[in-house]
Amino acid sequence: MKKVLLAGLVQRETAAVEILVGMTWPGVSCFSLPRCLTLSVPHQSRAARSCSFCVIDVAGFGMRHHSTDAQKRLIEFIAGRPALLILRGAHGRRWARLCRAPETTGLDYIRAPYTPAELRRSLGMLLDAPVPEPSSPLARRPLTRGSSQPSDNMKNLYRLFPALVNHPPFRLVNQLRKLSGDSLVQLDQGATLLIDHKMGWLACSCPLDRLIEMQKNPGRGQITTLRLSREQMKAAFRDNIQSRRDKTVLPLDQALWELAGGALEHVDLDAGSDLTLRLETMPNLTRLARVRAIDIQLAAVCIHAPQNLRTLLEAFAGKRNDVLRFTALSLASGLAEAAPAPAARHRLTTSQTPAQRRQAGFFRSLLDKLMS
Repeated sequence: MKKVLLAGLVQRETAAVEILVGMTWPGVSCFSLPRCLTLSVPHQSRAARSCSFCVIDVAGFGMRHHSTDAQKRLIEFIAGRPALLILRGAHGRRWARLCRAPETTGLDYIRAPYTPAELRRSLGMLLDAPVPEPSSPLARRPLTRGSSQPSDNMKNLYRLFPALVNHPPFRLVNQLRKLSGDSLVQLDQGATLLIDHKMGWLACSCPLDRLIEMQKNPGRGQITTLRLSREQMKAAFRDNIQSRRDKTVLPLDQALWELAGGALEHVDLDAGSDLTLRLETMPNLTRLARVRAIDIQLAAVCIHAPQNLRTLLEAFAGKRNDVLRFTALSLASGLAEAAPAPAARHRLTTSQTPAQRRQAGFFRSLLDKLMS
């Protein structure tokens, strides 16, 4: 009989998972380690160590914030078993990257809050058991964050900046954004790239700086792409990248931001239209090499609420090219989406919409009213 270890979950959530597993997989049993009051890693009894699978709420281990020490303790607790991590809030991004890393196997994650259908599907993947067909469109969404329609963002980018269509250094970024799933990219200059849009990572056989220089001098070099199966992807990573000392393995959005930033260096952008920019994910500015002070300001403003490009240009007078550069990098990296600009002129939006305020909870809404 398969046994699943539930660790770090609150009592109510533990009971819900046990009921779901019992109703869906009669041949699977659960063993739970209650969440410690100190939010620390619990001691594993012999029964806990005998479980073949783990479901872990990292917040219950006191690991809401990722660190090298926390990662080491979590890996030691899992001890090589397939595991599903429950992540909460924006702080789970680095834990998600650990699950998506090509050298990591057997780890997956689900973001709370989640629906029963999403949890059932994720547990089914963990147990390698058949999962009942979900009954709602929401349940059919993949649990891992993927690139949503990469070509749409690039169409908006080229509509805003028509000159980039024939800008040679931008050719590699455009090619990478067209890919989906597991792909191998071979450059004539000798670099090999592996891209997984669904899991969100890029691996390269050379340092990122060298790849940026390659795209600046494309010449007549060819870019060859090949779609791979999951097993071919693992073999390609092992044969072309894993053993190289100067390899690069990065989150895909970070790699695309850096590549696009290198391609747009010393380029004066000119917007051919207007749009509303909606930043869906905050750029990891502490990890990016090409970050300016205004990038931090623009990210803070655009993550708060959608912003009209013309309004941003007026608000940051004298920084026109920096604003356009941030817009281009956000779209090229897939961190932002664009919508048509409203017909009427708008002020810079610094407050949440009514729907966002209701979602923030009673106390947050009360503070917003008091501070506004």
